[in-house]
Amino acid sequence: MKQKSWILRVVPLLIILTLLLVACGSVPASWEDATYKKDATVGDGATTVTVKVTADEKTVTLTLKTDEDTLADAMLAEELCSGDEGDFGLYIKYVNGIRADYDLDGGYWWNLIVNGEASTVGASGTPIKAGDVYEFVRTK
Repeated sequence: MKQKSWILRVVPLLIILTLLLVACGSVPASWEDATYKKDATVGDGATTVTVKVTADEKTVTLTLKTDEDTLADAMLAEELCSGDEGDFGLYIKYVNGIRADYDLDGGYWWNLIVNGEASTVGASGTPIKAGDVYEFVRTK
């Protein structure tokens, strides 16, 4: 009888601890849903740039050829990203088919880095320049 009462006390605690660990843990990126799982060339425009997508320590490098003026427009034209349009431009939630939605993924978001420096504007305000390297890093 004592053994059952001990189990009845411990099991609920283990369930609660497990739920807390899951809720506080990282939400892994779904590379299974990725559009490109290895390096590729995308588009056929006159301007060539590099787009790197990093999530969970894996990176895919895309050579993007575009005629668009901004990074957001170039990415949207090739279906490399999606999100919601807002007052400050496109709020990107998916890059290369991988989700980083702050509200749904426990604080994950896409960090934009331009030529090795953190961008001070979003993709909608980032002009396309030949040879530039744009990185989207899934960040928490």
